[in-house]
Amino acid sequence: MKKIAAFLCSLLLLFAAGCQAAAAPDSPSEPDGQSELSSESGSVIDTADPDAAPQETARPDSPLVTQPWNFGWNMAVSSTPGLPFHLEGGETVTYTARDENGWVYARDESGQLVPCTPDVSVPAGETLYWIPYYDDSWEPEFNNSGSPCWIHIAQYTDGHLTALVLAAAVPEGEPGGETAWYSWVETSVTFPAAGAAPQEVGKNWADNWYKEQEEKYPGALTHEGDPAETPLHFTEDGTWTLTAVEEDTQDEKRYAAGETPGVLFTLEDIGQTQWEISGGVSLYQDGEWQDGEPFGDPMGAVFLFPAGQTLCWHPSVESPYPASSLSYGQMRITAREGDRILAYLEVEMTPALSEDEQELTITATISRYTVYEYES
Repeated sequence: MKKIAAFLCSLLLLFAAGCQAAAAPDSPSEPDGQSELSSESGSVIDTADPDAAPQETARPDSPLVTQPWNFGWNMAVSSTPGLPFHLEGGETVTYTARDENGWVYARDESGQLVPCTPDVSVPAGETLYWIPYYDDSWEPEFNNSGSPCWIHIAQYTDGHLTALVLAAAVPEGEPGGETAWYSWVETSVTFPAAGAAPQEVGKNWADNWYKEQEEKYPGALTHEGDPAETPLHFTEDGTWTLTAVEEDTQDEKRYAAGETPGVLFTLEDIGQTQWEISGGVSLYQDGEWQDGEPFGDPMGAVFLFPAGQTLCWHPSVESPYPASSLSYGQMRITAREGDRILAYLEVEMTPALSEDEQELTITATISRYTVYEYES
């Protein structure tokens, strides 16, 4: 009878665990203020020797974690559930992530957001979201001299630890006012395989590496740059003029472009490996359109473009354009070198109609230009 009772208890426990997994919420719930993870304990790395140190370390040849965009995230207005961190790598690469507040989330197989606990392994190609849930009892520090919220990300290849990534998030705004957040990848380190065998990296060594990197903060200082000295240069002073088109069946007034297909501009080569742009931009060369290379989270609609080429902002619909498609436009542009962001720009497109409504002129202006500087 005791064996039968034990067997029935096991079945009940399995059934309860299955019900709990099936009842996962569609969106993350606010944490209760208690975190099972911290910067000093609860490491996601587990080896036979917790003090094992790698024999060789290196900076990554290409970014391990990329951000489709990283500035001005706000829970009320932003299109993504949190600040996105896209995980790069092949089929055998996975990641784990944690922060001291439990604010790192990933999507499970059903697409639901779940918190990243030490046992959650996220495959490369997916996106992590850092979602700052807090109430009036937790007050963020609104300056770069304060301690940021640190995010620890570990990369595994075939189950072996192969890299560590340290990211940071800080708020912008005024205490008591509306808060937005921005983030960046502070630094990363890889552990090249020693011949055919992967290196062994212990929990304590990894925790100490994170702590040492955090103590070097501020590693990325930001300041507002002079819009007149940005690496973005407009053609024709950033204006684009369209002419009204008379059509018998049009539901609203439409405008067609003349010789200029949109707002034309170029980006300087400032040493970065890539420019990341969102907001309806195409490469315009020899009278032909060419899309950029998709980058990061496909939901972010971010594309890579080369420096020194003529780029063009234009509505995503076909010409002649409905007036509503020209009512507002924005570009977000990020310059990145390796895993470090060098500059961030926001460009606003403002329309103006002539008195007879026969001409519509779009004027592009740089509304934000932020420069990132790093300690050596």
